[in-house]
Amino acid sequence: MTFRTDQTGTIVTTLLSNFGGLTLKATCGAGNDIELIASTPWLGSYIASSIGAKDADFGPDENHDVMSMSDDNVVGTLVYHRGPNVFGQTVTVHWHAFENVSYDCVVFGIATQE
Repeated sequence: MTFRTDQTGTIVTTLLSNFGGLTLKATCGAGNDIELIASTPWLGSYIASSIGAKDADFGPDENHDVMSMSDDNVVGTLVYHRGPNVFGQTVTVHWHAFENVSYDCVVFGIATQE
């Protein structure tokens, strides 16, 4: 998954991944601030990120703030399990996000499903 943009004063949001029930979106906002948001259509899912909070009852009416706009050069890991009672639906994402290098906003990484 890769997201990069030259910010032109407008907010840009891009779908990074829709994998195993986990959707990741990156937003490049005003001032080249990156926001990384996770969502799911499944009730009772679990999500945790290395720089954010965990949610053991993650569901369709929620957005999980994986990386807030106050962060600017971050390497992180995210673990998601689709639930409840769904086996083999764990997604792990390793990612790196940074601002103001060649492009104004950059997020890249790899997602695996077990």
